[in-house]
Amino acid sequence: MHTFTFVDIVGFTAYTARWGDAEAARLAVGAGSRIRALLPAHGAEEVKSLGDGMMIRARDPESALRLAARLHEETDRGRLPRLRIGVEAGPAVAHEGDWYGATVNRAARLCSAARPGEVLLGEGARAGVNGARGVAFRRRLARGRGLWLRAAAYAAVPEPPEPAPMRGLLCRLRVLACPRHTLERAA
Repeated sequence: MHTFTFVDIVGFTAYTARWGDAEAARLAVGAGSRIRALLPAHGAEEVKSLGDGMMIRARDPESALRLAARLHEETDRGRLPRLRIGVEAGPAVAHEGDWYGATVNRAARLCSAARPGEVLLGEGARAGVNGARGVAFRRRLARGRGLWLRAAAYAAVPEPPEPAPMRGLLCRLRVLACPRHTLERAA
């Protein structure tokens, strides 16, 4: 079982058209350097650079999802441009430093189908992060080419925080029921 993550800079073609090749190259190289610096801490390695994107192999789907969350956090802090990310896990074949197979193809297609700022997971990756805390998965249709569309895609979204228990809060408050009656702290 292998886990692959594809990362792509959102709007890179338009950026290149507006600012020119040299500036676009600086953006891509800078983003690649920043992403590479984060890989070891997340059990991941770069397979190859794809111009304005990158193919990454992670230790497992949970590590890939933590890396994706960190990349979007870096975007929010202004350290990386907006990204789209696709993650899939399954069998793959290694050959001369590169990886091949349906799992790799699905991860690349998921990245292409992801919306700006989104992490899309395939069924294999989703199954590998079944109990991840702080994240929920929303099934969604991802358009693309080839047979990979027969499998579901899941958008990883932050899980809303659990509401604080009201019982403890009410016990500590003094509540004014009406002008004549005041409820004091319950015993």
